[in-house]
Amino acid sequence: HFYRSYYVYKYSTGLISAICIASNILNGVPDALDNYYKYLSSGCSRYPLDTLKLAGVDLSTSKPYDVAFGEMKWALKELGKLI
Repeated sequence: HFYRSYYVYKYSTGLISAICIASNILNGVPDALDNYYKYLSSGCSRYPLDTLKLAGVDLSTSKPYDVAFGEMKWALKELGKLI
C-alpha cells in the first residue's frame, strides 16, 4: 500500500485532525462538540478539507499541526518520566 499516491499521508492527516478535534472538545473550545457533530453529519457532501473545517480543523494553517505536535511533545515527556 506504500505505492499508492497519498495513501500513507492519510494516516498522518487523520491523526492530526483527530487530535485537534479532541483537543478542542477537551479544552472547552466554544461549540467544539456541536461542530464535531456537524462534521459527522455532513457525510460526503463536501470536499474533505471543507468537511474538516466544519469540525474546526483547517489543515491549510499551522494550528492543527502545532496542536498535534504539542500533544506528542507532552506524551514524550510523560514517557520520559516513566522510564
